[in-house]
Amino acid sequence: MVIKLIHQHFDRRDYDSHSEFRSDIATHLKIILVGKSVINDDTGLSIAFNKAGIEKMVSKIGGIKSFALCNLQPILKNATFVEQQHDKKNRTFILSVLLFKVMVEIKDSEYEVWCYVRHQNDGHFLYSLNINAQKNALG
Repeated sequence: MVIKLIHQHFDRRDYDSHSEFRSDIATHLKIILVGKSVINDDTGLSIAFNKAGIEKMVSKIGGIKSFALCNLQPILKNATFVEQQHDKKNRTFILSVLLFKVMVEIKDSEYEVWCYVRHQNDGHFLYSLNINAQKNALG
């Protein structure tokens, strides 16, 4: 299944600097998402949003990723669980890292979105998001 993302996104061309662009998106996401969660359809897990995860996700951002970040709730809701990993840095507060994958359509192109969720003592939190372009554009 491919999720078509249609919500408006931030356009980098509207900003004087990349830093301003990144800061605006982070502020927007913190206001609408921190303290909220979404239930993943595949696992039934409640995945929450926190400031640390949002800051991590916007640290490396471009136009397509900004579009995906403005659609985090449907992405997490529909993502399929792929695997569970150990935290590579062996931090005691992270019990494991859960990887989820979902296909999305943005501007007539398909992208594979990978979501990294930290399983911590106090819940599951989205921490990172990577996007890979697929070879063919949709016709």
